[in-house]
Amino acid sequence: MWVNAGIAAVRQGLPYVAVAMQNEAVRFTTVHGQPFLTFEAHLYRARARAAVGDATGARADLEVAEQHLPGVPVPLQPRMR
Repeated sequence: MWVNAGIAAVRQGLPYVAVAMQNEAVRFTTVHGQPFLTFEAHLYRARARAAVGDATGARADLEVAEQHLPGVPVPLQPRMR
């Protein structure tokens, strides 16, 4: 839910709202320990952070997302790289 809300916020030109939504997505997925969802949350937060000019935060999220890539189902992995 948070990831989708963040994606919608970016599409509507509200990148700061997207970062807030993706922060919640990262928090939720981290607490619940689901590697694929954690990967996805960090990937989309990286995009939102880049949209607001936070290159350092975006890079950090991409590094965390990469650590969770093994939890992504194999058929989706080539698309995510």
